[in-house]
Amino acid sequence: MNPYLKLALAGSIALTVQGCAMIPPIPIPSEVGVDHKGLYYSYYEPLGGTVKFANTQPLDLSGLKTDTEKARAVLGFPSMEDWPPMTFTAAMPRNAGKAEAERIRNSKYGHPSNGQSEGVADGAITAGLADAAPGAAVGAVAVLNTDTSGFHDARVSISHILCFKPAEQLSKEDALKACWDDYDKNVTTAFELIEPRSDSFWRHSYRIKVPVDGRTALITDRYRAQYAPGYAPVEMGGFKAHTFRIEMIIWPDPKSSYKVDDLALLLGKTKPDSLVYLLSAKGDPREREGLEPIGVF
Repeated sequence: MNPYLKLALAGSIALTVQGCAMIPPIPIPSEVGVDHKGLYYSYYEPLGGTVKFANTQPLDLSGLKTDTEKARAVLGFPSMEDWPPMTFTAAMPRNAGKAEAERIRNSKYGHPSNGQSEGVADGAITAGLADAAPGAAVGAVAVLNTDTSGFHDARVSISHILCFKPAEQLSKEDALKACWDDYDKNVTTAFELIEPRSDSFWRHSYRIKVPVDGRTALITDRYRAQYAPGYAPVEMGGFKAHTFRIEMIIWPDPKSSYKVDDLALLLGKTKPDSLVYLLSAKGDPREREGLEPIGVF
């Protein structure tokens, strides 16, 4: 793409979102709001999704060798080798039906020719637009309710946080609060913050330093964490669990020299047992496409 056209497009999207930035996303029918520490959060339970069907029983991950393989397994995501880039759409984590989710987990690429998943679209947030500014990337989809099915790959344009909390001890609402607290503590203990966390509008944004000279932003929406009932994997205790998938955009300073692997290593040092990450390979300044994301388990 012409670099000037690319810049103009990114600027146009950013300006559009800036004009709508004070308008919160329109609630969807299954959305449940939660007040926590003076801020508003929410979650919803879609009818389908790879996460929903990946954890219907405790997964035994002992045969998997890497954190990336384990993170993919609990998210129900395929490898890049089995499902090449742009075949696993950003809608599948929330829309895939049971049969499709099983095919994604257990077979090589066999996507329907029309590019649509068999689940029911529910208007959930999908953070895409990876060429735009980070706020635009998350905000444009939330405000405009963009349908990204068949356009963005969920392993490329988005990073993912998956949280498991014991269902027999916590309500869904308290579990969501605990997941957000775990994530906040993980980030603030793993990295040096350039400035205090921003809670503008419906986002959490952390601007962090990555040794030796790296800087990046981690951006998540407080709205519409994807909920699914299920079980934690055997390695986490195999308990009946509330699970929440939260989408994250990683926006690196182009002058930085860090790698996504560095982010994963630092997150892993202070990560609570409840969290699993799958970090997009686009989360560093090297503009890499089509590579496996990096897991933190």
